[in-house]
Amino acid sequence: MKSLSVAQTNQIITLLEQQQSTCQIAAYTGLNHSTISQIRSKLCPDLQKSSGGHPSLVTSTDMCHAIQFISTGKVENAVQVTKALQDIKTHPISSQTVHRHLKKSGMKAVVKKKHPLLSKRHRKEWLDFAVILEDELQQSLEYFNKSPEDILFQQDNDPKHTSRKAKNWFEDHDYEVMNIYGFTSKESWQSILNHQRDCRALGESGEGMGED
Repeated sequence: MKSLSVAQTNQIITLLEQQQSTCQIAAYTGLNHSTISQIRSKLCPDLQKSSGGHPSLVTSTDMCHAIQFISTGKVENAVQVTKALQDIKTHPISSQTVHRHLKKSGMKAVVKKKHPLLSKRHRKEWLDFAVILEDELQQSLEYFNKSPEDILFQQDNDPKHTSRKAKNWFEDHDYEVMNIYGFTSKESWQSILNHQRDCRALGESGEGMGED
């Protein structure tokens, strides 16, 4: 190694402490790259070596934004995160880069669970409910000489009540439906059945009906 002056050696040490790479110092001082590496090994063995490469395209601030987007439900995957970050960044980044940084931060991709197909029990319940509407409800209206426009049909949010088949049936038969929240299916239907029973009993006894 070529003999260096104290001033040159101190300059190299100062630049190394400033996290300058050996290549950068060599270009700045005009010295050989190997000379600077030897000084580093002998005089500054405890200095942390530069990781090299270009600065990361995704900063810690970007990752904070990305995690916030995901946690608030604004985005669902790395592609959507990338599009959201592009609105606040001045240089382009790829979804692979974002995915890699999300993985480093402890997040991982998951596959959405698919809704299970309807079981035989569910299909039977829906068909039974359709039969109840077609037979029992229609017969009750005919018994009291009422039409769908005269009543407000109340029910809870049981899946068979809010199914597409049930909704289509109500729409096709011009029923106005109000869903009751906060009741279990059993309680709600028991209330409706009790009301129908009382109405039938009242009609059969003639009570509450006007005189001819």
